[in-house]
Amino acid sequence: MNIQHEVPLMVQSSSSNCVQTSTSQFLSFYGIHDSPETIEAVVPVRASAEGKPMGTLFADIGTWLIKTKRLSVTMHVFDTQIIDRSWTSMTQDEIKQEVSMMQKQGVSTARTPYAPLLIDAYTSFLKVGGELNITKCTNDLLQKLLQKGPILAIISFNYMYDYHRASYNTDTKEYEADTIDGKAIEHAVVITGYKDRSYYYNDPDSEKGGQHTVKDDVLIGAICTAQLNSDNYLLTIEK
Repeated sequence: MNIQHEVPLMVQSSSSNCVQTSTSQFLSFYGIHDSPETIEAVVPVRASAEGKPMGTLFADIGTWLIKTKRLSVTMHVFDTQIIDRSWTSMTQDEIKQEVSMMQKQGVSTARTPYAPLLIDAYTSFLKVGGELNITKCTNDLLQKLLQKGPILAIISFNYMYDYHRASYNTDTKEYEADTIDGKAIEHAVVITGYKDRSYYYNDPDSEKGGQHTVKDDVLIGAICTAQLNSDNYLLTIEK
């Protein structure tokens, strides 16, 4: 199989708006030209009570796309901490009920500051008609999705690039190497194609970014190891 979609590369303007920048690239393939700054104005980077950026969630992006662009949006989810794998047999309405219940009481398997934000985002996404495809991250899935267009993906930046953990400096508003107390970094990219057991992807990062190729097993590993914050998922659309 040989697939390669033409998606122009963009470089993110801050250490925290990779999702908006990747979304802007992704949407350009469909003739929707919203800049990263435009997207960030309506789907902002979430912040903690201390002002530290927590990132932007694909469920928030999906809700925005459904409400303003009238697109059909699917999130393909591989999580085991917030999403229960038995939900694969449920209807979307039943999944929505489970997530709404979780929103009220939390979930014991994901006790992080990030989890309530993601549960809230899932709830909003499902309420506006977004679809959760609870599935497995495989070559078959990625190649099937690529036949329709590019894919928005969250990866573990540390796993993909053997990169150090980092702490956020509130003075410089940048992440700095901290291998002891630093956090693992999740990161948004656009998967654009596949050939000879390798995937093409656009990475908006100012340091490691570019139009790259990566072996299929490394990409799948990088997606699945974003499990730490339960954001090991993909997003696709249909116009």
